[in-house]
Amino acid sequence: MHLKTIVLKDFRLFRETALHFRDGINLICGANGQGKTSLLEAIYLLVSGRSFRTTGRSDLIREGCDRFAVEAQFIKQGVDQRVSFFSDGKNKRVLHNGTPCQTMAEMLGLMPGVVMTPDDSVLIKGGPQGRRRLLDLHLAQVDPLYVHHIMRYTRAMRQRNFLLRKPNDLSIEVWEQQMATSGSYIAKMRGLATEGLSEESESIYSFIAEDVGKLSLRYRTKGADVEQYAKARAKEREVGYSLVGPHRDELIITLDGREAKSFASEGQQRSIIAAIRLAEWKRLEKLVAEPPLMMIDDLGVSLDAARRKRLMELASSLGQVFLTAVDADADNLFEEAACIRLHHGRVFAEATLR
Repeated sequence: MHLKTIVLKDFRLFRETALHFRDGINLICGANGQGKTSLLEAIYLLVSGRSFRTTGRSDLIREGCDRFAVEAQFIKQGVDQRVSFFSDGKNKRVLHNGTPCQTMAEMLGLMPGVVMTPDDSVLIKGGPQGRRRLLDLHLAQVDPLYVHHIMRYTRAMRQRNFLLRKPNDLSIEVWEQQMATSGSYIAKMRGLATEGLSEESESIYSFIAEDVGKLSLRYRTKGADVEQYAKARAKEREVGYSLVGPHRDELIITLDGREAKSFASEGQQRSIIAAIRLAEWKRLEKLVAEPPLMMIDDLGVSLDAARRKRLMELASSLGQVFLTAVDADADNLFEEAACIRLHHGRVFAEATLR
């Protein structure tokens, strides 16, 4: 697919800015604090319906304003399309080709894409929730049924948690049945996705790191059928929430059989993250049958020069790429790229070939 234009209105630093993109590498450069990451954030908002920097949509509104809008024109499967996202910080409205999306689930998959940021270190160093979220968004872009089961499971779990705190829980088995049915599908699809990502990321890691270490991903689930939920009730009543199910499962990342968060060096961890993100892109490309968007914020941060160079080689083959860099680094990156220079939320120079 190809993202042609994006228009930002009162989004972060941007008052009203239209940007046009080319195929291949789109290098977004400028000094720190000029809106480079915010531009990627806007694109990602249309990919996923959320920011990769904040959970509050009000944070996305330009200071002094009461709402923002992000609109894009793109080509997917040879068809010109448009998607628009409007929000006042609390309420949101999404249009696809002028037609309102009734739920956020309808938006997922319209513009398939992957983002890699310096904050991705949480995928290794952080808790399991971030790793589960990685799998969930990856699957949500290609499988509407997965989105249905995630939403169904979450609603059922909330009802079950409510009943766990009540003396009368006669209807709890109804919600447990729903959790078991949807949870089974969630765990199955996460497991299959993990297998595919593990296979792709192993070879990518070997290329980037030139490391003899073997990268592997493994999905660990304890499962949760209706019998397990029934057995767990007594203990769960004490804490007031569900302790078993896919919301407690884990994605294990290992290097040579040892958990990366405990044994991998900083450089190895950054290489692992890059390998996983590029593996996401490759698996998405296979599933949607065309290249998804790739967004990279601050290419090669924390990587040495050799690993950074190999990552750049891979990025050059990823279809349409949006990559940020400060001015001091931009001159050392791609020789052939459409360069967009930003200055305080404004386009200083746009899409010029270097």
